[in-house]
Amino acid sequence: MELLLLIAAMLFYGMGYSQVQNEGTIRLHPETQIGFFGDVTNNGTFDCDSGRVVFSGNQPQLVNGSNLITIGVLSMEKSASALDLDIEIAVSDSVVFTTGEIRTDLVDSQTVFLHFLDDAVATGASNSSFVNGVVRKTGNDGFEFPVGNNGFFRPISMGAPSLTSDHFSAYYRGVSPNPLFSINSLDGVLDHVSDCEYWGLHRTNGTSDVDVTLSWAANSCGVDALCDLQIAGWRNNQWETLGNGGTTGTVISGTLITGTGCSTPEVSTHYGEFTLASLTAQNPLPVELIGFTAMLEDDDVRLTWSTHTEFNSDHFALFRSDDLENWEYITNVDAAGYSTVPLSYNYSDEVPFRGVRYYLLKAVDLDGTVSAQMIDKVTRGFSSEYSFYPNPTSDILVVTANNKISELEIFDAMGRNCTEMVEVMQKGESILHVNLQGLSTGIYTVRIDNVSQKIEKR
Repeated sequence: MELLLLIAAMLFYGMGYSQVQNEGTIRLHPETQIGFFGDVTNNGTFDCDSGRVVFSGNQPQLVNGSNLITIGVLSMEKSASALDLDIEIAVSDSVVFTTGEIRTDLVDSQTVFLHFLDDAVATGASNSSFVNGVVRKTGNDGFEFPVGNNGFFRPISMGAPSLTSDHFSAYYRGVSPNPLFSINSLDGVLDHVSDCEYWGLHRTNGTSDVDVTLSWAANSCGVDALCDLQIAGWRNNQWETLGNGGTTGTVISGTLITGTGCSTPEVSTHYGEFTLASLTAQNPLPVELIGFTAMLEDDDVRLTWSTHTEFNSDHFALFRSDDLENWEYITNVDAAGYSTVPLSYNYSDEVPFRGVRYYLLKAVDLDGTVSAQMIDKVTRGFSSEYSFYPNPTSDILVVTANNKISELEIFDAMGRNCTEMVEVMQKGESILHVNLQGLSTGIYTVRIDNVSQKIEKR
């Protein structure tokens, strides 16, 4: 069955807030528009590269299915909630960001992303609307990736690749690079790197080298000396400088490009993870939080943290999450404001849970700026059919189940399959011992059947 929308300037809106499932063919005539308020499942052909598709409403929406969706113009007009992708959406013309986030899971970064095809552009991205996840760009155009996280639009940009077949994939995380990419592992040139944020920019096809531009804003934990800023790239298990080829903006917000002398842009030969860094103690970046710990205490979780010094501090905001993606606000704790001596704080979270729970601490200044943030987690025994322990672990992970365990897979934070790097030892039909010594330290996802569990390798 084929659904053809061929009337010029026709406006077609889908079926209210119910799910739209395509098993045939959907096409749009030029200047035709279709709107979706609910979930969309595409198991057929959804090829609308000459029309406009609008996602709107105030309810969560999921796009999934067995086949990718191709769109000419994608318009984000959600007044609340987000659009979650579980398949690739390819855009041939443009994405118009107005309100609402598009979200993808980094674990599936090789197959699930918002894909800007050759010559496609992004317009209107802001703190109100961006991609919280992976964006891919194909083609020989320079491009600003419309990525963000934790309520902030924080783009990363690249220069023009050489070929139209080249593509790069990017994401942003507004949290510390630790423990995946240690902020204490430096190349000897850098004084320090940011403890607040990092980006990924991976060359996923081709051999082009491009210049790389990072941004800073209110959540960047402090910039005060522009020419001391550096772009740092994670390679050889350390942060290495990629230079400073010039800056734009002010200490409040601006951009920094790879290069030399604070004036000469140059292409990068490194692609992977990036963050802001400094040659000197200028540019606070990692601010004066010196510890944040979440610990089980009877039925509660006791959160404790300390500051080395405080300047213009207003309060600390606490959040909880079960997946490092969706954060629930807990409370604010008043800060001292000004202090030149170490101070300690604490709070007890009394909300029960099972499994792994993450806690995020944000230090907020008097002007509303988030000057620092840290994450910790606790693990409480599972009541589900699967158990993963100990978590974190430095060597052996034990997986148990109520029935026979099928094949196990393990993925790193960028979604790369690392199963061949671990040794899986079957101790019985319902128990596995997984030797993780072949993995570097970091956060991984273990997947069995339809069950996924984040674990930490130390």
